[in-house]
Amino acid sequence: PRAKHCSSCNNCVEEFDHHCPWVGTCIGRRNYLYFLIFVCSVTLLSGYVLIVSMVRLGIESVKYRNSHNNGFTAFIESMTRNPGIGVLVGFLLLILWSLIGLSGYHIYLTSVAATTNEMMKNLVRQRRAHDRGCLGNWVNKCFSAIPQSMLPPMYELCMRTGAFGDDEGDSLRAGSPPFDADTDGVVELRTAGIGRRDMV
Repeated sequence: PRAKHCSSCNNCVEEFDHHCPWVGTCIGRRNYLYFLIFVCSVTLLSGYVLIVSMVRLGIESVKYRNSHNNGFTAFIESMTRNPGIGVLVGFLLLILWSLIGLSGYHIYLTSVAATTNEMMKNLVRQRRAHDRGCLGNWVNKCFSAIPQSMLPPMYELCMRTGAFGDDEGDSLRAGSPPFDADTDGVVELRTAGIGRRDMV
């Protein structure tokens, strides 16, 4: 019931959260924890770099404070003498708020056992059916086993769609890989005739 077909990548995704263009895939049951770790770690790293850069500018401004009466003027002087750090601080001040919001939103979603798709469509009844309480939701998300993919292995898909001839199908059953190596060392996958829709 929480699965959804993603038109962007033409896959059916269990516990569909959203299709993320930044990581180039759908976020769902099998990879949501990794996405959450990624977003939170980028947020923490950006905050760390901002703090270190601000401390560096603060140390530099103390050096220039002797010649200036105003601390703000000394800070501006340190930014003009270290333009790379000044640009980095400006960029991080702009982007960090978005990252904090994104991390906080996904932490909230994990706490209430909801997905972005459910929140956008306001599916309250469906969302409450999976809620185990804040601690139970986090334990479920962090410590439950990641399920196997429901798609069969690629070589089985290729054999089902008839992409391989009989002799190639026999070699696959024997365990040889479904590719040819040229004399130049270039590897070609023998999947002619398989489209994305045929595989899903």
